[in-house]
Amino acid sequence: MQVIIDEVVSRVRAIDGRSALGPETTRALVEMVLAALREEMAHDERIRTERAVNNGYFDTAGRQGQGR
Repeated sequence: MQVIIDEVVSRVRAIDGRSALGPETTRALVEMVLAALREEMAHDERIRTERAVNNGYFDTAGRQGQGR
């Protein structure tokens, strides 16, 4: 089987690499990253709180118990 290509048409769109993301897309990405970072930090804080035990309990206000 023989194929003859008579003409090839291609469209190329050049963009400026610095402006590939619009301001709204950039803001959305930043919000997603910040939300993920906040969740990770909250998780780390929960882990730290669970490990900080004094006389068998921990005051969730962040102050260690006085051993009642």
